[in-house]
Amino acid sequence: MVLTSNNGAPYLKHDLLTRTKGNLVISPPHGLYPAIALIPTLGVLPQFDSLASHAVGFGPMFLASVGSVIAQITAVYYINMIGEEKEGPHEDTHGDCVPGSTSSPLRLVCLVVFVMVQLSEIKSALEFLDYVFCVPSVPSSHVPILREKNVKLLAVKTLVKNDKGEEFRVEGFAAGGFTQLGRIWALFWVLVDVVVNAVVLMYGSIFVLFSGTNEELILNAVALNFISKIDDTAYDFLITRMVKGWIDELPEVGLVVGGTNKHRVERRRLVAQVIGQWVQILVLVIVTLLCWRSVC
Repeated sequence: MVLTSNNGAPYLKHDLLTRTKGNLVISPPHGLYPAIALIPTLGVLPQFDSLASHAVGFGPMFLASVGSVIAQITAVYYINMIGEEKEGPHEDTHGDCVPGSTSSPLRLVCLVVFVMVQLSEIKSALEFLDYVFCVPSVPSSHVPILREKNVKLLAVKTLVKNDKGEEFRVEGFAAGGFTQLGRIWALFWVLVDVVVNAVVLMYGSIFVLFSGTNEELILNAVALNFISKIDDTAYDFLITRMVKGWIDELPEVGLVVGGTNKHRVERRRLVAQVIGQWVQILVLVIVTLLCWRSVC
């Protein structure tokens, strides 16, 4: 079967996906912190309406989230202690982070990879924040009505036309949204995600740059990347496929270039998507240089 447009020209795969999703799609993110933020507030099934059912359904997820934060902060605390021990004897050494026996190119590679991993985690948290701001608000008084009608947050396909008259069938929100308390809960976990990764980045760079040997340098970099992935590991281990499916059921937000106000890609967002790769490279270079200069 060949799909054709109105003028008979065959569709490319890109055109087909664009017409069914939009030029830009804002999706609910996967991860431990997005799960504990979004599932209890947006993806709650009608039968999860009591405190006991919330404790059974979401208790392990909450404990894993709190445990991941504690584990990462504890690791950072000991990283800081080790960094201070290594820094102390070499305070008089100017322009060099170590007593001598590591390769500068290897040290730079390990630092760049570590910074890239942490910036990727922070970027995911900001994408999480973007989705939170796209979710509509709903008065708390509407929640009992939605539960009575056996309705949770629904995704619907909406027909949107751009300035050229081209039609797009994009996904959006049909019913439900964040209550005021639910949005505060979600923003709290966004903040936790950003702060934890920023702290790991700040103290981890010291730990990498004060490694004494090439072997120690590589081991330290691997260990730090392991610490930054504690929450992802907990998510993959703990969350079942059914619970992950609750996130997949949340609506995506389809945006169209030249569409209606509700589904229009803002110019600054479009520009950011086009030049974003160069901006991310620039941010990586700047943050890496700041880490190197602040320590060395």
